[in-house]
Amino acid sequence: RDLHSFPTRRSSDLVLTFGALLAGKPVALPTSDQAKDPDCLSRIVEAYGVSRLVLTPSYLAMLLDLEGAIERLRGLRLLSLSGEALTPKLAAKVLAALPKTRLLNIYGSTELTADVTYYEISADSNAEWKEEMPLGLPLDNVIAAVVDENGQPMGLDQEGEIVFSGTCLSKGYHNAPELTEKVHVMLPALSTMPPLGLLADTLWFRTGDIGVVSPNGLVRYRGRSDTQIKIRGIRVEPEAAARLLEEHPSVKEAFVRGMPDKSGQY
Repeated sequence: RDLHSFPTRRSSDLVLTFGALLAGKPVALPTSDQAKDPDCLSRIVEAYGVSRLVLTPSYLAMLLDLEGAIERLRGLRLLSLSGEALTPKLAAKVLAALPKTRLLNIYGSTELTADVTYYEISADSNAEWKEEMPLGLPLDNVIAAVVDENGQPMGLDQEGEIVFSGTCLSKGYHNAPELTEKVHVMLPALSTMPPLGLLADTLWFRTGDIGVVSPNGLVRYRGRSDTQIKIRGIRVEPEAAARLLEEHPSVKEAFVRGMPDKSGQY
């Protein structure tokens, strides 16, 4: 049994709701107010026998600190974390609290129809995630690569912008062709890379995320190429927020900066 833990306003709605229903699994649908309340959500998980749950890392961190919540989550078989960078410290805390639950780190975006990579976090004492949490391996029918500012492919373990192609690619932004053309680009240099074998006019999505591809194929996140931050899984552009504040007649100049908390989340 699944639980739709996000407000109904993003691409993950389709995956979380219809993905489960098409597989013949029931879905618990809390109200928006219930989904925003960690205590209420944990009680719904227990009451409806939810076995699969998707949360942002910052939301899960609140749950772990909530008295009695962990006991109510022990029936989970699969817990997927998405929408924000997952820290090794939080992952270790989850594994200790829910040792019988499979834990996945999921990466994606609306432009890529939700999820494009996955990484299963094991309790192995020598696990590589304890130093740096990987974004993981591409899903089926998804291709990942790392390129420089000119769209040239980077070597293994060399930093560049993470790009994706495949059946995951959306058609672009609604009524915003210029913005679509900026991030949906052709990268002919990648078509010659074995074993891709792609056409030169294959479209790729430039994520704006900086990372590397390891020799074992794992995609790793190293930061942003701009100032965008994530707050509880929602993208925030500080410059855009500052421009909005400056529209107020009493504000002459505004500066917006994200301040992470002790866990490293905004």
